[in-house]
Amino acid sequence: MKRVYDAKDRIDAHMMAHALEENRIRAQVRGEFDTELRQQPTVWIVDDEDYEKAIRIVDEIIESNESREEPSEPTTRRRPTSGSRVFMGIVLGFILGTGVAALLYILDIPEGIKPANRSDYNGDGVVDTWVERKGREVISVAYDTNLDGKPDNWTSYKNYMIELAAYDDNFDGKADGWTFYNTEGMAERVEDDVDFDGRVDAWKYYKDAQPSEEAFDNDRDDKKDEWSRLENGRVVERKWSYLEDGIIDKKAIYRNGRKVEELYDRDRNGKFDESVTLDEFERVVRRVKL
Repeated sequence: MKRVYDAKDRIDAHMMAHALEENRIRAQVRGEFDTELRQQPTVWIVDDEDYEKAIRIVDEIIESNESREEPSEPTTRRRPTSGSRVFMGIVLGFILGTGVAALLYILDIPEGIKPANRSDYNGDGVVDTWVERKGREVISVAYDTNLDGKPDNWTSYKNYMIELAAYDDNFDGKADGWTFYNTEGMAERVEDDVDFDGRVDAWKYYKDAQPSEEAFDNDRDDKKDEWSRLENGRVVERKWSYLEDGIIDKKAIYRNGRKVEELYDRDRNGKFDESVTLDEFERVVRRVKL
């Protein structure tokens, strides 16, 4: 795990963590604000491989927040690109629509300052965040990340904890990615419809906040035919069953993120009959019959 952000306070930390989660980066808040210890809350990412991406996101959020606080006078700051405008919409819609709404209820802030059920947080005159409540509790939040006036991300809550997040990555109005959370608010599995045909064809499973397994349906017949085992966020073993009958036709072994060996069961009798050793560039250096 790596630290990516030193927050001003508890709310700031949770909002930044939620923004990273929205970008498919697992994040945790450490050092909840304590008036006696004066411990500064920090945001950490679970997968070290996401570090550079997380830093870019944090920097963009900080920059967008600073630009919103600056007085409206001539400036030499570069105008945002269309990509950054979309990103700002993601951040502002999610942080203000989701993070603040949920945290206000968790922290029991007075009723009068809670956000409305429909909000236009980027100020373009179009609603971009929709909040559903049951009494004082936020049940779900929908938000428009590409600023086309239609929701494309949905988050559901139960007992003040995130339960399910759904994403519409191709903006056709239908969810094609889902993250399922446990009762502690940590991701348990992610399901994706990679080719947008309405069927899940990729899965990722988590254990103790770390990705532990991946699975894929490569031939799109609703059956998993490829599996990966992960340790510390890296693949250490990958297997394929081409006929999806439980017999492993091929297995790849990885070390430090690099494939070092392939095993084959060419006669499909349940035992590997060939081993292929690979060099640091994954070129074949040796073949052995088993």
